[in-house]
This record gives sequence, structure tokens and C-alpha cells, in this order.
Amino acid sequence: MQIVRVKKLIEAKIFTIFALCMVAIVCVHFMGAAVAADEEQDVLETSPLLSSADVSDNSIFSPSARRIAEIFKASIREWRPIEFKELLAQQYVRLHLMDKQQRWRSDALARISESLLPSNINAAMIDVFVDRVVSNVESNPYLVNFLMQAQQLPCKKIRRNISEEGRYVLPRMVAFALVVDTLTRAELDHPDVLEAVVTLFEQARNEENIGFTDLGLFVSIKLRLIESPIKEMIRFRREGKVDPDFAKYYLPLNVLEAMLADCYLGNTDNAASAWPLVMNGPSTAGPASFSTNMRAVQLRMPQAKNWNDLYGVWNLAFTSQFDTAPFLMLILLVPEVSGYQEHPEEYLTRRALALYTYLHYSILGTVELERRGLTSPDWSLDQELVCLWGKMNVESAKDYNLRLKHAHAD
Repeated sequence: MQIVRVKKLIEAKIFTIFALCMVAIVCVHFMGAAVAADEEQDVLETSPLLSSADVSDNSIFSPSARRIAEIFKASIREWRPIEFKELLAQQYVRLHLMDKQQRWRSDALARISESLLPSNINAAMIDVFVDRVVSNVESNPYLVNFLMQAQQLPCKKIRRNISEEGRYVLPRMVAFALVVDTLTRAELDHPDVLEAVVTLFEQARNEENIGFTDLGLFVSIKLRLIESPIKEMIRFRREGKVDPDFAKYYLPLNVLEAMLADCYLGNTDNAASAWPLVMNGPSTAGPASFSTNMRAVQLRMPQAKNWNDLYGVWNLAFTSQFDTAPFLMLILLVPEVSGYQEHPEEYLTRRALALYTYLHYSILGTVELERRGLTSPDWSLDQELVCLWGKMNVESAKDYNLRLKHAHAD
């Protein structure tokens, strides 16, 4: 136990130094009025974000999300159930959770095989899954507002990709999303499944000789900042108690890393919108703890549901810039992650598990592509869409800050 405490102190100091350096850089860009918490009262009354955020009936906003959903549903309508089940199995093989003969690599996974790879998968089940995603999208007013504005843009690149490659890629996106959602739920329900997944992912990286030079700086840091807290969550489950300051350092550093990447890519608006997430991270509204059934670690941020809404749109806009954008965005939208409305304190635990799966899906898949002399197609979103998203996220950040201010005033 003493070793663990010393390790935590060392990590805390390293993280603090690293964070201070990053904060100093970020502050140069973002300490202006764009996301300041002390907005004037008249902004509260005239903000278009606030007026729509308080609308209880989001049915008028449904067409945007539902049109996207119909595209995904249509992409798998011609697939027979046995073919789609095979496609699901391929995702587990790519993750090294199954071998090439589609045998589970762990007894813990084999025991829940029917849950992970349902024998009765069909189009109706997939439609229900997609509808759950849409329902959660419509519960995030910041995302709804963005989708309304995005309808005005031509989005030529997205349309071209769907037209030219959608028949092949879209079903694989659906299969990937189903696997991430199912695996996240299994990791929460079965502690031995999460332990098995971590072990298998580490083994896979070793088997493929994947190191820092293969991952690059950004992915190496991201993997460290995700895998370390997941291992801590495993330890918490074994010991039956949670460090009250859990993720106090990990989460802000994760966000700061992405903010700097946004700056590097020229998307300073989106980077600015994440500042409230850094300033109001875990432990600012109470200590970390287990959920009542000990399935998830709960992290408490002020105005948790609104915090999650802001995190979601900020991270969706950030990930929209990468070649694998749809896959990155899907891990934020799968029901096990986006369905946080009743238990917002569990959001970051679920988000971390889903991201951990994606990182290995990407890392291990890239190795396979390189062996075959192939590269991933570019599915990043249109730049005009990314810019609009960043600008709207700044408004969402203002909205969140104003809600905090008025909550404190009350």
C-alpha cells in the first residue's frame, strides 16, 4: 500500500508540472472573453443556445439525427443475419479478443459469448440500437443545436464518401458500434471481463511489437492516460473502495492534450470550448465513489448532465478532424456511453472503456493494413463543418458557464 501511495504522489507531481506547462500555453489563447464565466446577465437572456436548450420537446429537431440514422439502417438492410454476425465476429478478431478461427482468447469472454456475439442478431435489433442512439442525441441540446445549423452546409465530402464507399464502410461502422456498446456493458457487468480485455490488449501490443515509434506521441500519451485509470478501476473493484480523488489529474490532462492538438490543427474555437471541462473536472463537485451496484466509478462534476453534454459536443468536434472520424464519433454515441441522462456521474467511466476499445481497434487495425500495404480512407468531416462546430461549441461553453454562475447564485 505504501508503494501505491508513493507512486500516486510521484504521478501527481509529474501531472501537475505537465498540466501547468500546458495550462500556460492554453491560457495565452483562451483567457479572453470567449468562455469567461462572468458573462453579463443580458447574454443569459439573449443566448440562442439557452433558449433552445430549455425546450422540452425536441421533436422539431429530430429530422437531422433521424436522417443520419436512416442512412445507417439502410446500409445493413441487404445483409442476412448470418452475414452480419460474421461481420461482428471480424471486429472481435481485429481487437485480438478472438483468434482467426473466431475462438475467444479468454474464458471470461467465452462464458458470455452469447451476449457478446448474439446468435439471433437481426435487422430489427439493429434498428432498435440505432434508435437508442438517436434518442440520446436528441437529449443533448448542444448537439441538437449544432445539427440544426449543420443542415445549412453542403457537406460535399461526407456525401461523396457515403456515395462512393458507404456500401462497404457503413455496415462496418454499425458492427463496430455494436461491439463497443456490448463490450462496454460486459466490462461493467463482469469484473473478470474487463481484466481479461486489458490483459489481451497488452498481449496483442506485445505480440505485434507495437511501441512508441509505432504509436506516435499523441496516441502514446492518450493510451497511457486511458489505460492507467482503467487499471486503477480494476484495483478499486478488488479492494472494494475508490480513491476519492480518482481521475482528478487524468481527465484534465486528457482534455488539455486534445486542446493543444486542436490548436495545432488550427481549430482554436473548439479548443477554447473545452476550458470549462478542465476547470470543472472530477472532484470539483464531490469525491469519486462506486455506483450502488459497484458496476461503475462515479465522478462528480458541477451540473453533471450539462457537463457531459458539453464534453460530448466538444469531443465530437475534435474527433471529426481525423481520417477515422466516424468510428471515433461512434464511441461517444453508443447507448452505453451516451445514455447518461439518469446517471451522469457514470459517464466518464463508460467513455474511458469505449475509448480504450477504440484505441486498440485503431492501433491493431493499422498494423494489419500496413502489412497488406493499405491505408485507411479519409472520412474526416468537411472543414466548414468542423469550423462551424467549433464556433457553436464556444457558445455551448458560455451556456455551461452561465448555468454554473446561476446555480452558485441560487
